[in-house]
Amino acid sequence: MHCAVQEMMYVWNIFTVIACCENLLDSVLDRVQATLTELTQLDHEPRRRYFYDDYCLAMLIKGVCLRHKRSADDALDCFQFIAAQ
Repeated sequence: MHCAVQEMMYVWNIFTVIACCENLLDSVLDRVQATLTELTQLDHEPRRRYFYDDYCLAMLIKGVCLRHKRSADDALDCFQFIAAQ
């Protein structure tokens, strides 16, 4: 699991607490973006069993971060991607 810490932050509603600190949100967003990049590189290799679970979780966390950063359109794109899977 690539985003276990961020998933627990989501479950415990920590994003609303850290939303006032832009640098904390940016740190989480950078880590999630790195995870998405790493998972995307698996495109050419045989995918792991839980590839889409990990990818959609990362997209969910990215969407939550973007929503708190007031990027509603980008967040909506992330959520729509998840719904399409």
